[in-house]
Amino acid sequence: DDTLSTVENYNPEVKLYPNPTSGEIYVEIDNYVGEINIKVYDISGKLVLIPRFQNIDFSPYERGTYLFKIIYGDRNKTIRVVKH
Repeated sequence: DDTLSTVENYNPEVKLYPNPTSGEIYVEIDNYVGEINIKVYDISGKLVLIPRFQNIDFSPYERGTYLFKIIYGDRNKTIRVVKH
């Protein structure tokens, strides 16, 4: 049965775009259905935002580099985003 190997190799791709951005940011995870938690940190590590949705209005934030930590299922990924 190859179902188990398919599950073991399951690695959904996390997409965050556009990057760099000047406003709206979208978070997508291919082939994943479930709860997604997002935390946004500035470059110094300070938590600046915990958005409730996967489309985020980032226009009020200052220019700079931010780290988006995306937590889904038992996985997480951190993506660097540049705000113009």
